Amino acid sequence: MSSNQGLIKKLRVGSDMIFLATLVSLAVFSVFLKSFNVFFPVEQPSVESFLETKLSEYVYAEPEITPNQLPKDLSLFLEKGETITSLLTSEGVRYPKVLEIVKALQSHVNFRRLQEGTQINVTILRETREAPVQVLALSVVKSATEKVELTLQDDGKYKVRTLNKNFVKENRHINGTIQCSLISCMQRHGVPYGVITQLVNAYSSIIDFQRSIYKGDTFEVLFEEQKDDETGRIMGVVLKYASLTTKGEKMPLYSFDTAHAKRTYYNEKGEAAVKNLLLTPINSARISSHFGRRRHPILGYTKLHKGIDFAAPTGTPIFAAGDGIVLKAGTNGGYGRYIKIKHNGTFATAYAHLSRFAPKLKKGMRVQQGQVIGYVGTTGRSTGPHLHYEVIKNGRHINPAKIKSLPSVKLRGNDLKRFKNYVKSIQNELKQAKA
Repeated sequence: MSSNQGLIKKLRVGSDMIFLATLVSLAVFSVFLKSFNVFFPVEQPSVESFLETKLSEYVYAEPEITPNQLPKDLSLFLEKGETITSLLTSEGVRYPKVLEIVKALQSHVNFRRLQEGTQINVTILRETREAPVQVLALSVVKSATEKVELTLQDDGKYKVRTLNKNFVKENRHINGTIQCSLISCMQRHGVPYGVITQLVNAYSSIIDFQRSIYKGDTFEVLFEEQKDDETGRIMGVVLKYASLTTKGEKMPLYSFDTAHAKRTYYNEKGEAAVKNLLLTPINSARISSHFGRRRHPILGYTKLHKGIDFAAPTGTPIFAAGDGIVLKAGTNGGYGRYIKIKHNGTFATAYAHLSRFAPKLKKGMRVQQGQVIGYVGTTGRSTGPHLHYEVIKNGRHINPAKIKSLPSVKLRGNDLKRFKNYVKSIQNELKQAKA
């Protein structure tokens, strides 16, 4: 027992010695640091100086600017049936703001007289992903020498003024051989998008762009550019002549105005290119399923496929195949969002699986051929984004690819005489361009 107590006493003495040795070591190390500071002095900042430096990093630091915070300039062209309202909403501008802009412009612009191909220059700003799109400026070219300009003021209101400017008109001639898709090929040759849009609309009831354009075919366009003589900026384009040659067959069209119709396209005989129904009511799409009996990809059994499917990205515009009245614009079972248009006592067309309808489209509304009525989607019984397009003749579904129709309008009298003189002038311009 006494031996154990002696052992414990020795352990306590040993731990005390270790503790004292540690204190001595720390004291020596402290003296060393102080002596080190004598030979290598380091200036210590004051508390006030330290805080001032840190605060300046937050108060005076430049804010990081992201791409969303920079204004974005857009040059847009009105397509057939499109309006300033649909143009701005498609760019993300909220509908109440669009109405405010339209109201500001209405005393300066006759919206009903805006033609296809009119250029609308817009400057927009979205500060954050959640913030609404702001329209900082917008200009509409009314004629070759006049434009309307809208600008956002500091008080949040829009100021509108009409500017008379000198625009330089210049004719341009471009031709080429098609080695890829028609639109991509024309863009590579430098054809403006506004001209391409006008060409596609001109030929849409004559040529099936998905099946009738082949590698080695050719195109030719003569168009007028309207340039600002101060900046050189292109303010508008007008297609005057176009020609597509497919499998050796040349199909020229001339843009011509009459007293009763604005800018219609005619062949050399004076026959209008617009026919009863468009062969394809959508641009830049491929046929993913034909008319006829097929095994349904979802239901799994064979049934009649009553139309043609055009595969295209969600949001691709869909056009009315002809003039008519909307019979239905709503959901329709497996068709999803669905539109049906009655064109006359014989024909009707249907459009299914839409993502959304064009603004203000409703039952009973009258639409024009080529007018945007909706946008591609994948609603209803669908495996992916596409347009399901049907043609109904006397209540019976027929193959849209086999529709045959003749030109609906032919120039006569003085209009035909003026047109023939116009054709001669265009042909002379083409000869000069090729010389």
